[in-house]
Amino acid sequence: MSKPLYFGPSASPMLGWFHAPESPARDVGIVVCPPVGIEYPCSYHMLRVLAGRLAAAGFPTLRFDYPGTGDSSGSDTDPDQVAGWLRSIGLAGEELKRRSGCRSISLVGTRLGGLLAFHAAAGRSDVASVVSWWGVGSGRKYVRNLRLYGMAATGSGEVAAGGQVESGGYQLSAETLEDLGRLDSASVSPPTGAGLLFIQRDDQPLDEGLVARLTGQGYQAESWRRAGIECIAHTPHESTVPVALQEEIVGWLAARHPGALTGEARIDPEPPDGGVTVLARAGIPFHEATIRESVVRLGDGLIGVVSETDANGPPTTGIILLPGSSGHRVGTHRISVPMSREWAARGYLTMRFELGGNGDSQAPPDAAENQPFPAHAADNIRAAVQALRARYRLESVVVIGHCAGAWASYRAAVADAGADEYLLLNWTNFYPTAEGNRVRDDVVNYRQAERLKGSVTSWEKWRRLLTGQTSPIAVAGIVVRRAWAVAARTIRPGGGRLDTDPGIGPELAAIVGRSRFTLVFSHALGPSYLRMRSGHLMDRMDQNPNFTMISLTSGDAGFGTEAVRRQLFTTLRDHLALRYPIAAARRRALACHHPD
Repeated sequence: MSKPLYFGPSASPMLGWFHAPESPARDVGIVVCPPVGIEYPCSYHMLRVLAGRLAAAGFPTLRFDYPGTGDSSGSDTDPDQVAGWLRSIGLAGEELKRRSGCRSISLVGTRLGGLLAFHAAAGRSDVASVVSWWGVGSGRKYVRNLRLYGMAATGSGEVAAGGQVESGGYQLSAETLEDLGRLDSASVSPPTGAGLLFIQRDDQPLDEGLVARLTGQGYQAESWRRAGIECIAHTPHESTVPVALQEEIVGWLAARHPGALTGEARIDPEPPDGGVTVLARAGIPFHEATIRESVVRLGDGLIGVVSETDANGPPTTGIILLPGSSGHRVGTHRISVPMSREWAARGYLTMRFELGGNGDSQAPPDAAENQPFPAHAADNIRAAVQALRARYRLESVVVIGHCAGAWASYRAAVADAGADEYLLLNWTNFYPTAEGNRVRDDVVNYRQAERLKGSVTSWEKWRRLLTGQTSPIAVAGIVVRRAWAVAARTIRPGGGRLDTDPGIGPELAAIVGRSRFTLVFSHALGPSYLRMRSGHLMDRMDQNPNFTMISLTSGDAGFGTEAVRRQLFTTLRDHLALRYPIAAARRRALACHHPD
């Protein structure tokens, strides 16, 4: 079992998870150093499993979020970011030794975490070994790749103003990029006597020069090439656990550190199940406020992080945030963290929540882990709604889900999970499977027709058609299919069933009869597709006061830039303020700090 804990300075607390060792405990503890950016959510499940394996082998293990990442305090544009990450590894090592009683530590890092671990180990006498799992060797090359990825994602071909980069939905300031560029494995040396292991993908070359230099300096340095490492680069629900490689890493560490812990391991008692149990708590500085954040366990192992402040009275409205994919509670691009803290500062109680089997929440018996569309979604959300109402005496509860979280929010609405409103962000996954979304042919046809409509005024598209570079038969097929779809919308009997799923029409009618239901799309495809395929259902829904559909202007389905996220935050803020107003005194206090 793992337990959450906050550690570090009070001005910037970090969240970690301590995995207590099984007996007999070893005298070396393991600090897991995660990657940053887009690789962080993709590797979260895999690193949690690795930490569990290390603990089972007797290693006290701590995995944690660097400042400005995950659930820790701060944002990804904070100053002195790289130095803060390096300091945090040392603080994590000291916290691990304090909690477990171990005398030395081993650093296990993935991607950028491998390079950070290598630098953090330099100058420390208590680091017994370093494992770099597909670690970044050169910060300069890493920054170059970030810039290329950011430019490819935006399509601008230019670097953002001021030299900063938005890459994979994460921002890096010019200062952070410059500091990262100075990191290089070739420029530092770990403590004398430390064991070193470098693991590279089997389709990429090893840094033989680095290994040769370290070996020549007297280090016991090894290098492996292994398959399955690329799982770190997959989306969260596609990320697999390379069991054989993890067991090999645990075996290497166990052989290097066979010593047993002197004395008893310091293990905190397990709090009882039931209701809402606070497992860890800290004050998180956020703008000019301090947000009280609590890692809570709901019932039998569901995990959430509650953000609140009662400076102007206790909150009366609670908001449950569900992440997309099978990612854990921080959400895609860490979108749920600033959103929950901003709303808490405005007077709402918020909870970043993950379904059973995802993140750190325990899966139900016989249920698979790391699934974006689990069968128990509605039951988990109902349990969360009921627990928040009972614990915090809330008058209203709103469930907000993005992408796969929108699907879960919809299933909870169908099952009448007890919320006052279900708010779905970019809900287009009508046909989820265990592997992800199955895209229907009519969705593909609609997208093709929309692109074709936008090409009518393009001379280049006409040139390609007239010169035979574009197939006229394919174009004709798109036009015919679109015409048939439009005709079917008019003549379809009943005209009130959404034929993306025959059950959705009656379900929506039932939902809006008992609760509020709001759809928010960041692109035009969702609303126009729903209206085209729904007969007259959406026309009738528009007349229901419990139904709202909002379209943003970004065109970004994943909220991958700061500008798009700010547009979303503002839209949702205004929507919530209208339906669930906070106290007048609270509004006046906020107006002084947030004149927007």
